[in-house]
Amino acid sequence: MKFKLATVVALAAMTSVALAPAATFAASTTATTTATTAKPVKAPAAPDPKQFTTDTAAAATCPKDVVVWVNLSSKVWHLKGTKSYGTTKHGTFMCETDATAEGFHAPKKPEKQA
Repeated sequence: MKFKLATVVALAAMTSVALAPAATFAASTTATTTATTAKPVKAPAAPDPKQFTTDTAAAATCPKDVVVWVNLSSKVWHLKGTKSYGTTKHGTFMCETDATAEGFHAPKKPEKQA
């Protein structure tokens, strides 16, 4: 279909006036939808007060206990001087009694000294 330019301009003027409230409604609906679909942000987990990043910090908390390296993935703890002490990917330093109370255990086979 071909229209004259004056007809198109007149129709556009009438349409934009008639659609102005609808356009405003659509814009507000889009803004509301965008705001409600945002994913909630998780708060960082509080660190476990029994887990430490260094063996010195763990030793300061439990001076009468042995400090062990706990592998969080395998639930096995390792003694200082062994090959796995402080070297596994997912681990932390803990007091041996705390580690045992939380379900961690010594390795089933004796470990080699480092």
